[in-house]
Amino acid sequence: EDEHGEGCFALGRCVSPDSKDETAQPMFLDPAAMKEKIRKAAAREEYDVTAFYHTTGIWQAIARHPHFEKLTLTVISLNALWIAIDTDLNDSEVLMEAGEIFQIAEYSFCVYFSFEWFVRYKSFRVKCNGLRDPWFVFD
Repeated sequence: EDEHGEGCFALGRCVSPDSKDETAQPMFLDPAAMKEKIRKAAAREEYDVTAFYHTTGIWQAIARHPHFEKLTLTVISLNALWIAIDTDLNDSEVLMEAGEIFQIAEYSFCVYFSFEWFVRYKSFRVKCNGLRDPWFVFD
């Protein structure tokens, strides 16, 4: 209960039903407004980075191929697992001082991720459109 002895709660604060507070919001939203918001969200076109790709050529064909996407997700998963293994077993502070297996794994991941980035970069019709894709920018 609030200081007025009321148990009414609206938007994170207690208000009395007879309160003259102009800023108090109703407890429940307008159903019509909620439905309209959902309709607009559903009608919005889903983002697809391939809309920015060339329509012909080897690079866009590789980038669009489902096997390339699945392979990339697999390599990402293996890299996450490898990071855990590396953290537990590699005591070296510098990669050049680490054991061969650690160096081979790190360089292999680096080569694959560089190749993946290059394929996607070459796929863009207008290279600046790569800056519109959050995953490409992240990579």
